[in-house]
Amino acid sequence: MKKHLFTIILIFSLMTFVLCSKNTAEASISNIPYQTYSFGLRGDLVNTATAYEGTFILNSGFSNPEDIFIYSELIDEEKHEYIDHIYIADTGNKRVYKYIPKSKTEFEIGVGILENPTGIFVDQNQDIYVADSKLKKVFWFNQAGELIKTYDKPDEPLFGEDSPYQPRKVIVNAKKNVYVLTEGGSNGIIQMDSNGDFLGYYGVNKVQVSLAFYINRMFMSKEQREMFASLVPKTTTNFAVDQKGLIYTVIENEYVNPIKKLNLEGNNVLTGMFLWDPHYQDIFVGMDGLIYTVSNNEMAPAVISVLDRQGNLLFVFGERKTGSIKIGEFDNPVGIATDSNGDIWVLDKFGGNVQVFTKTEFANMVITAINQYNASNYEEAEVLFKEVVRQNAMFGLAHSSLGKLYKRDNNFEQALESYKIANNRNGYSDVYWELRDQWIANNIVYLILFIVGFYVSLKIFKNNRHKFTKYNEFINNIKKKKIYHELNLLKRILKDPLDVVYEIKFRQSVRIRTACILYIVFVFLNIICDYFIKGYLFSGQNDEVVLSYEILKWLIPLILIGVANHLINSLQSGEGFYRDIFIGIIYAFAPIFIFKLPLDIISNVLTYNETFIFNLAYLIMYIWTIINVILVIKEINNYKFFQLLINLVLTVFTMLIIIVLYLVINVLTNQLLSFLSGIIQEVFN
Repeated sequence: MKKHLFTIILIFSLMTFVLCSKNTAEASISNIPYQTYSFGLRGDLVNTATAYEGTFILNSGFSNPEDIFIYSELIDEEKHEYIDHIYIADTGNKRVYKYIPKSKTEFEIGVGILENPTGIFVDQNQDIYVADSKLKKVFWFNQAGELIKTYDKPDEPLFGEDSPYQPRKVIVNAKKNVYVLTEGGSNGIIQMDSNGDFLGYYGVNKVQVSLAFYINRMFMSKEQREMFASLVPKTTTNFAVDQKGLIYTVIENEYVNPIKKLNLEGNNVLTGMFLWDPHYQDIFVGMDGLIYTVSNNEMAPAVISVLDRQGNLLFVFGERKTGSIKIGEFDNPVGIATDSNGDIWVLDKFGGNVQVFTKTEFANMVITAINQYNASNYEEAEVLFKEVVRQNAMFGLAHSSLGKLYKRDNNFEQALESYKIANNRNGYSDVYWELRDQWIANNIVYLILFIVGFYVSLKIFKNNRHKFTKYNEFINNIKKKKIYHELNLLKRILKDPLDVVYEIKFRQSVRIRTACILYIVFVFLNIICDYFIKGYLFSGQNDEVVLSYEILKWLIPLILIGVANHLINSLQSGEGFYRDIFIGIIYAFAPIFIFKLPLDIISNVLTYNETFIFNLAYLIMYIWTIINVILVIKEINNYKFFQLLINLVLTVFTMLIIIVLYLVINVLTNQLLSFLSGIIQEVFN
């Protein structure tokens, strides 16, 4: 009994020592309570194998830390061996905390000097730069923690006397030029040389102004414009620099380009497809060129993103969850960095810790494949990407990468297939251009002979058409039918819309049932063309046809125009009846009837290089239709120009009123049904 009691006491003592020891900086983790996502084949987020596993948590009494940086010191070039130095701007404790995982040693820098360190950067010489927003300075320490220099507010006239200088983040390039992000710095990133002389602003963010903004601004007073609608560029939230000296930025509350990669002129050159999120907090570029970001968006599906060099999303994982103590769930993530092994270190401000994530075998395979491709080891990259596809067929980036590899080997057929699977339309267009050129080069002679032969045959047929008695009788019988004359008006309205309106209004040459059939044909023509005829490059993203939705999408606008216009015509004493408007509207859409199908067939042999021609043809077709609608309304009701203008404005307004009424009735009906359902459940339960 004494032996068992001694064992229990010993175990309890060891547990107490482990839990209470202040020197313990790491805690091992084993659970994976979060999901990992990547972009699937249709550009949507899909689950994928776990890419990063939580390995430990670093905690050394941090108080509201705001930035993290990792410097990887090369100690053996042949073995590619590094020693990682972890630096944390421990804001609440007024210090920079340094931790070396290899030796598990800790250091403090700037104690007694710093007041509110919010940004940390370490350059190639292991010199440490700290942005202090309270003291409004940037401090330069050597690796021993000795203060070398401070960077105060530039006094050059070019900087501006009233320009803010409250440094929050700092980076330094290989030339020792210092880049500073200041609170409220709408002029861009502040550039200074190593002496602190102001060099200018860099990477100013453009103001994104919408049409709705301009309209609202027209009705604002001067005070409202200053308070709510000032055209001031957004302030960059955080930034990073890669080994080539290129600067990457994230911008909070930015809805167009929240992540940027800036060239020497300060323009964004990032072209990849990443997860849109207006709450990015930090960005870091790893040794292999991969881009890492972190967001504190509680509504986002995941907050940690791993991107390739072009900005294409590889993986996204982790969640923001207030008060959580689970690995992969953060109270307020504000910083991110990676070490020499590619492990991700995420700084949690309110949690007061750093969570560390290590690559799984799957993530390592994906990243190795990308690195092999970037190193021009294409055969190795192809093998790895094929294995990625075998393990996860929905991994879109792997299919796109295989498409690039097949294209490089002039295997255009397989490249086309891979790009289509990945829904990479730009890649598909480039490969299709090559295939089309090959086909034309191989078949140009046959193509010319076919065109000449077809033209000659057509000429011979026209010159000898009178000899084909049965054919002529068949055509004459068709021309005698009423439906032929009605359909022929569709062609005539293209040349002489006023004459067709006369036929509809006064001669009543078109029957109601014919118009109804044309409405049905119009709806299904558009559905079939959009989903089954139009070329892949110009069709929509969604391949699933919801027939009821598609019918309503095309039919309701047609009916709304007719009904709304008839109501306004009644108020304006228009001459036309609803029958005339109903028939006239569908005939006004003759350009779409006649030209949409040929254009969509032609789109199958076009690439994105001919996008302008295709879009221009579509634009002409739609403008032509709108002009026809206006002419039909004018002539049927015998309006003058000013009356027509008022009629058109009121018609559009009436259409909006009808839509709003429908929405209100729909909401009230749903609420009534829910109320009645609740009463029935109460009665029977």
